[in-house]
Amino acid sequence: MYLDKVLDGLPREKYIDMIVHTLKGNESLVTWYRNILLSRAGEIDGCPKGKLCNRKTTNKSSSIQKYAKDCYILQMFTEGDASEIDSVFSRSVNSTSDNLHNDTICEQNPVNQVDINSTLQLLIERVNGLENILKSKDGIEKKLKAKIEELENVIDDNKRQFELLKAEITPKIVKFESEIKTMSWLASDVGEFNFMAHSSKMKEIQSEIKQNRIAITSLQKHSEKINPY
Repeated sequence: MYLDKVLDGLPREKYIDMIVHTLKGNESLVTWYRNILLSRAGEIDGCPKGKLCNRKTTNKSSSIQKYAKDCYILQMFTEGDASEIDSVFSRSVNSTSDNLHNDTICEQNPVNQVDINSTLQLLIERVNGLENILKSKDGIEKKLKAKIEELENVIDDNKRQFELLKAEITPKIVKFESEIKTMSWLASDVGEFNFMAHSSKMKEIQSEIKQNRIAITSLQKHSEKINPY
């Protein structure tokens, strides 16, 4: 239990303060935890068989602090210290003054309606917490789906751009290759002098073809990186 871990090893005063703080000063929750500790103590030999005491607020301390102190005493009993365990249970009351001195009125049953209500309250809080977690996960899932759709749109856009560039460059390459063949044929037909005259133009065309091929290769690689499948 989470509360057991929080309270483990604390001295008396810190233990009492921590229970009140952790359970947000809710008396019903403190008595609920006291009953849990009582059930553990009841399994140990030597545990008194009397009735738990209903604490009242006085000028010295509040009822919540007294219930928290009972929790500490019960916890100490489960760890082997039985020096104060009798103070948690009722004893014979001989007079009204004794009753006021001890600030105790016995409970008929440690598991009462208040404890049931406190347990239900804890369950409701747990359910609400789980609902908030689910809502948070739904929000993250929606954001991821939106991001995936955005990336898919980018991929589709890059594909379209690649196809447009490819369609634009491919005819130019075909045209330039055709011109090279034609010029080569003319050069061989008219002799060395005419070939030298056209060599500069041929180099220019070859350079442009090379650049266009590099552009196509680069676009292909870019497309594969964006959409490897």
